[in-house]
Amino acid sequence: VFLYAAGVIQDFGPMRVEERKARKAKGSIENETSKLEVNKKARASDMIWPLGVSVLILVVLGLWNYTLTNFGFEKIPLGGNQMLLIAFSLGLIVAFIKYVSKGLMKANEFLDHAIEGTKSALIGGLIIVLAVTLGDILRAASPEGVGAAQFLQEFSRNYIPTAIVPLAVFLLSAFMGFSMGTSWGVWAIMMPIAIPLIIANGGNPYLAAAAVLSGGTFGDHCSPISDTTIMSSIGAGCDHMTHVNTQLYYAMFVAGVASVFYLVMGFVL
Repeated sequence: VFLYAAGVIQDFGPMRVEERKARKAKGSIENETSKLEVNKKARASDMIWPLGVSVLILVVLGLWNYTLTNFGFEKIPLGGNQMLLIAFSLGLIVAFIKYVSKGLMKANEFLDHAIEGTKSALIGGLIIVLAVTLGDILRAASPEGVGAAQFLQEFSRNYIPTAIVPLAVFLLSAFMGFSMGTSWGVWAIMMPIAIPLIIANGGNPYLAAAAVLSGGTFGDHCSPISDTTIMSSIGAGCDHMTHVNTQLYYAMFVAGVASVFYLVMGFVL
């Protein structure tokens, strides 16, 4: 990761293809953006204030309900979704007042942009709902789901030799994370299996825990049904599967290096 960030390792796989396409399109994009009218009144604070208000309100409400109540404060009758709705609504109101009062936008223009932004967010939300539903079906036991998590639990408990437990746990966690689109779910399933399994055979429990954590993170990062992957592609404004395919090669390369070391350490420790 450091070598790639430093530019020693160049783009490879689908990312190289997409970067070449981006460089070819750069000239035409620059020509289009140069024609756009620049608003001389615009400042960085126009973005910072609405965003800052949303974050501040969310932090205050969250701390009040989940921390200050331990010190005798009365709980506010709001759930997590309601807190999000209040915080972002206030941020939107601040943005409306700021943009209209400064003459950056007319009221109807601001509302048009808000509606268009809401449409894109709804599409992302729908994808996340479907992805989470698919993940739940894979995790749940029959008849509610297909029981993939339970099958992998039994398989890992009965058929993995001690020396390759770290590698096997890492690969299983990565597979589960990729299939179900979650890291926390994988950690909850695999931790009670991996650590007792390796302790019973005289292995290192820290190595098993690391394999579970890193494997689950790999799967969650790369899975096309992971909420973080979906929001990354939506936030960047790129095609979802293009984002998945371009990042997958890098993650697999790093996972391959990690697999070699997990195998070696399984025999050493």
